[in-house]
Amino acid sequence: MRDFVGFHSWGPTYPPERLGSGIDGVAASEGLALVSQKREGAEREYGREGLPTVSFYHEAQRENSQVWGIVTADGFMALGQETVARIFTGVASTLQPTLARSFDELAHGVIKMSELGGDLEFVDWFQYLSPAIVARWGVDALRDAPFASVDILTSGACYLWLRGSPIDVLTGRRAAADALGITLRQLTAKNPKTGEPVIIPWS
Repeated sequence: MRDFVGFHSWGPTYPPERLGSGIDGVAASEGLALVSQKREGAEREYGREGLPTVSFYHEAQRENSQVWGIVTADGFMALGQETVARIFTGVASTLQPTLARSFDELAHGVIKMSELGGDLEFVDWFQYLSPAIVARWGVDALRDAPFASVDILTSGACYLWLRGSPIDVLTGRRAAADALGITLRQLTAKNPKTGEPVIIPWS
């Protein structure tokens, strides 16, 4: 089981108040209250009694900014997969980034800046594609790809979902990537006897 499921997005530079009020609203819709904030509100934690907190933070840069979110495995189990999915889609809908994707504690899924204007390098449980990225394939090609769910928004953006659990077992990553011509980053481990790197195929 993974330690957590993360949210990562790249998009326009957001005013801190937009980030705060937008994510506050998404959290409140799922019964989560703001329990702490730091760095003038750029780092925020949400929760309710008896639940681990869900955190989001914002890194602003001159032309682009990143938003990161963390839901621990315990928090994921307590909230449920559908609730976490709604939180991720709600935050993406609020921010309308260029690209958003889930990731794990080994950083699989973390978005590289080069992906904003170039080839995507990964497929994970959740991804939000802006209209500009959707246009690289077209709506029909995305709908025909073997994702568990493809949700096309009226804006022209879309959500893509893999089957399974992001803290347990995901299936269909390789098939979905192949259908879209995405070359997945290599997954490597060390040979326990020789210490040499071993490439592990994605499922």
